Amino acid sequence: MVLSFLFQSIKKTFFIFIFSFCIFITIVYGEDYPNPPSPTLDQLNTLNTEQMKEYQKLQLKIYAVEMQLDKIRENAITINPQLKKEMDQYQALVLETMAKQGHDPQPILARIRAIQDALQDPELEEEKRIDLTREYEKKNIELQKISQEAMKDEQVRKDADNLSTETITAMRKQDPITEELLQQMKQASESLSSFMAKVKLNNQKK
Repeated sequence: MVLSFLFQSIKKTFFIFIFSFCIFITIVYGEDYPNPPSPTLDQLNTLNTEQMKEYQKLQLKIYAVEMQLDKIRENAITINPQLKKEMDQYQALVLETMAKQGHDPQPILARIRAIQDALQDPELEEEKRIDLTREYEKKNIELQKISQEAMKDEQVRKDADNLSTETITAMRKQDPITEELLQQMKQASESLSSFMAKVKLNNQKK
C-alpha cells in the first residue's frame, strides 16, 4: 500500500519503516479485515483522468484510516517493549528472506519516498500529479509482489500470524476505537474493490 509511513517508534531507517508498514497491513487485515486492494498495472493504465481522480479520493480515505490505526499501534508498542522487540525481529527475518529470494526493496522504497515528496507540492500540475500517482501505484504493486513472495516462507508466515494477533490485541487494549477503525478500513477497501470492478466492467463493454 501504499505505503507510506510508520515505524518511527522503532527507530528504524525510513526504508525499513515504510516497508514494515506494507507488511503490517498485509498481515493484519487477513480474511476479517482484507488488505486494501491494489489494482494491477493493466487496470491502472485503463483509468482515464476522472477515474484516476476518483481512485485518488478512495485511496485517501483508506490512508486516513491507516494513519489513525498507526497512531494507536505506535502507542501500543510504546507501552509494550516485548511487542517492539518481536516487530524488530520480524522485520529482520523478512528482509533476510527477501535477500535470499534475490530481492532488495530499498530502490523501490526510495522511489516511493521521492514520489511522496513530489506529491506534497501544492503547485504540481494536475497531469503530473496523475502520472506520479500511477507510478506510485506501480511501485506499490512491485513491493507487494516481493512481500507476498516473502510471505510464502513458512517461518515468515508463522511469525506474521503471531505478530498480527498480538498487535491487534494490544491495539484494542490501547484504544477501543480500534475495532471501529478496522471496520472502516474494511468498508473503504470494499468501496475501492467495487470501483475497480465497475471500471473493469465498463471497459469490457467498450
